[in-house]
Amino acid sequence: MAMSWAEKSIPETVTMWKNALTLLDDPKKESLHKAAQVRLLEIEAEWDRRRELNASANEPFRWPSTEVDGGSGQLNAQGWLKEGVLGALGYHVGDSASVPTLERRRILRRAFHGALPPVVPPADLEEWGAPASPKRLEKMARTIASHVRNSKRRADAHTRAVAIAEWEADLAFLHDTYFAPMTSFSWPSVDT
Repeated sequence: MAMSWAEKSIPETVTMWKNALTLLDDPKKESLHKAAQVRLLEIEAEWDRRRELNASANEPFRWPSTEVDGGSGQLNAQGWLKEGVLGALGYHVGDSASVPTLERRRILRRAFHGALPPVVPPADLEEWGAPASPKRLEKMARTIASHVRNSKRRADAHTRAVAIAEWEADLAFLHDTYFAPMTSFSWPSVDT
């Protein structure tokens, strides 16, 4: 009997998505790769069904900067979601929460090319645009760049050095892999 994705909760589908993605990277389980790929596509189709993906404009955007221009070092996180789209997919950086670089890149590639879980309100999810679109890349880049800027503004920014370095490396990866081939406009500088 076929699995009914509609009966699965979002956390269940995200866990199954992460497991299938991990399985695809395991050369010892190559015989299961085709089934894992099918599972990923089924889960992402369900995510698309649940959020009723709208077509998005493929307009160019300016790559975000991670420069900071002052600030008090304090952030008011009242009203923020506990975890965003990338976090729900297992993307984490920093001393205590980081996942290995290859795993982060795998998550970022799949987040760019695939469907996303509806773990945020529908209006917020619409900001992510269609898979493999400039709008999706822009949202991913702006999300990561905002984490960098917010961390750099903190009074204890030095304690977040590993996270900042990993975010900036992942931004460079997204830029070189997707942004540079997609556009001919200039990349913003992060130099002061």
